Amino acid sequence: MRYAHKNYLNIASEFDKDVLDIGSASQSIKKYLGSGVRYIGLDYYSTAKHWYDYVPDVYGDAQVLPINNESVSNVLMLDVLEHLPYPDKCIREITRVLKPGGKLIIQTPFLYPLHDQPLDFNRWTEYGYEKLFEGSGLEIKIISKLGKPIETAGLIVNLALCKILLDSIKQKKIIAVLLIFVPLIVPIVNILSWLLEPLCPDDSFMPLNYSVVAIKNIVE
Repeated sequence: MRYAHKNYLNIASEFDKDVLDIGSASQSIKKYLGSGVRYIGLDYYSTAKHWYDYVPDVYGDAQVLPINNESVSNVLMLDVLEHLPYPDKCIREITRVLKPGGKLIIQTPFLYPLHDQPLDFNRWTEYGYEKLFEGSGLEIKIISKLGKPIETAGLIVNLALCKILLDSIKQKKIIAVLLIFVPLIVPIVNILSWLLEPLCPDDSFMPLNYSVVAIKNIVE
């Protein structure tokens, strides 16, 4: 939770005027925004209705945005792009709705299990992002790798152990008996990751997430 809180604060500090939050889900970022920032939450109808049970400011498809040309100053997408079958269309739509000089911030998982299946299509490296944005009219300013190897490894181990335990219980597999110590192992792995992280080299060869900041080109 502390990581998420710090991450949201960092992202929110990038915005002024207005922000279009595509795939806004429970709108977690909203409370971190300044009082002068106009927030517009957009989500797909079935996602908002059946997954999160909330009403966004705008219903819409990220690949066909119901937003006027060059009408927003900032666009945000947190853990959304990987769920789109045509991410290139989404990037083109974001370019269309952003004002010249407008900012896009995207965050996506990298080393993370399949989730929200069957709507989980892609993972990107920094090189994949450069290819995705090629010719889009958006210039990548920053690509950040989030999570050191020890943090990523700890999370993956814990997720795998919990998933195996739950599936074994559900399927009545004998291995479930051998996994009774998983609830004890998980916090131990978390503590070890937390203690070792400051001691480890600042190497980002296996990040948990990628974060991208891009600016729409100003045509003179």
